[in-house]
Amino acid sequence: MLAKKYNNLNFELDSFRKTFKLFFTLMVKNPKTYILYLIFPLFPLLLILFIWTIAISANIYPPMLINFLGVNLIFSNFFVIQTLINWKNSIILKRIKMNGVSKYNFILILYLIFIPLFMLSVVINMLFFVIIAKSIPFSEQMFMAATIAFLNLALDNFTPYTFIFSFLILTLFAIFLFSMILIVVFKVRKNGYVRVILFSFLLFTLLFSDIIINSQMSSQWEWMIIIGYFSPGRYFMWVLLFINSYANIDPLGVTQIIDYVFGYLSFPKMWIPSLVSGVLLCTTPPLSFVLFNWR
Repeated sequence: MLAKKYNNLNFELDSFRKTFKLFFTLMVKNPKTYILYLIFPLFPLLLILFIWTIAISANIYPPMLINFLGVNLIFSNFFVIQTLINWKNSIILKRIKMNGVSKYNFILILYLIFIPLFMLSVVINMLFFVIIAKSIPFSEQMFMAATIAFLNLALDNFTPYTFIFSFLILTLFAIFLFSMILIVVFKVRKNGYVRVILFSFLLFTLLFSDIIINSQMSSQWEWMIIIGYFSPGRYFMWVLLFINSYANIDPLGVTQIIDYVFGYLSFPKMWIPSLVSGVLLCTTPPLSFVLFNWR
């Protein structure tokens, strides 16, 4: 009996290793991986920074920088939809099923491949911001002066504590988004419906989670706050805003999140968005394993 269990365990580990190697190789050897996941997200980020610091010249505070990096995760998940649909429609899944790979191991492999890829994109863009802010000599007459000034201010606002926790929250947000993608891609049969559902979900998250819209501005629109409560991403983003404004330890930090005169506070305390985010993370990733079906 023990020998049989030992052999089964060795078989599962070997199947897991080979399957991971197969999909990892598919991603690494595909040039689109580097273009779509690592390079392209930089452009919408730069556009957003240009809009808020130069085109609009809005009142923008350091905590928003880490929220802007959520754009990486949204766009990366836009691209991963088609990748997963292609794999779903190919013969690859049938082959790995025939080789004895369990659905739980397969989903775990997808998490282990894509979540680090998403976060690598975030790190690359953060490093790009550091290079821009710290290596270019600053002059008030230069075209991007307001952008560079904001980046310097936002980067100097970080402490080891806020940076580590911010990266952790972004990672958890990436896990949540990817779990939603997995549930829909592998549960909904028609690919057209998959695209419509997920594109709508990601676009809604992008617009109503204080990711691309400055929270100082969105806090003045009550209708936007109300709609935003239906966006799961808003809860993760507000945990980040609390951490990077230090509003979790200093009540005056909230003035970096909302307009002090006309703004509405979406969450009076940090534990509220933290609790909702925790509930979302306790439900969607497990569901992505349970609801998966081989085609």
